[in-house]
Amino acid sequence: MSMTRKPRLDPEKLLSAFGKYGKYQMRTCMLLMIPAFFYSSQMLIMGFITQPPPFQCIISISNSSNPSQQIYQVLDNCHVLELKTNKTMQCSAVPNSTYLYEEEVPFSTINSEFNLVCDDEHWAEHGTSLFMLGGLFTPVITQLSDLYGRRKLLLFSMWIASIMANICPITPTELTFLACRFILGVATTVHFEKRLL
Repeated sequence: MSMTRKPRLDPEKLLSAFGKYGKYQMRTCMLLMIPAFFYSSQMLIMGFITQPPPFQCIISISNSSNPSQQIYQVLDNCHVLELKTNKTMQCSAVPNSTYLYEEEVPFSTINSEFNLVCDDEHWAEHGTSLFMLGGLFTPVITQLSDLYGRRKLLLFSMWIASIMANICPITPTELTFLACRFILGVATTVHFEKRLL
C-alpha cells in the first residue's frame, strides 16, 4: 500500500500568485456585499414594523341610543364586558368597535394596518418566520443554476426580490403580505447564497 503525499498549500505562495489586497479585491468584495445588504435589510425591517403601537378599544355608540342603556363596558385594550350576560369578549368581536392607535404616522406598523393586536398579535411575527422558511427552498433552487446558469438565476432572483420588496408595503391583506414575504425570502436567500458559489 503506497501513500502519495500531496503538496501542502502555502498561503504565502497563494498571496504572491494572486497579489496583495488592491482595487480589484476591494471592488469584488463590495460587489459581493450588495446581496448581503438586501438580505440583512429584509431581515431587520421586521423588527421595526412588527412592534405594536399603543392602542385602545373604542366602541361607537349611535346617536339614537341612550347612554344609560350601555351594553358594553371596556375592561382593557383587548377585552370588553357585555353587561347583559356578564361575558368577557374580544374588542374586535363587538359590533361597531374599533382599535384606536396612538401613532404619529398612520399605519406605521403591520399591527396597526391589519389590526394584529391582542389575540392576533402573533400573526405579525409570521412574516419573519415565512421569510426564513423561504430560505429552505434555496438548495432546490440552486440546482436550477446548473440547468439554466448562475447568471440568469441570480438576475432573476434579484428582480423577483426587488419586485416583492416593493409589493410588500402595499399589500391589502395580511395573507398577501405573508405570501409576498415568503416569495421574498426565497428570492433574497437565493441571490444571497448564489454569490458564495
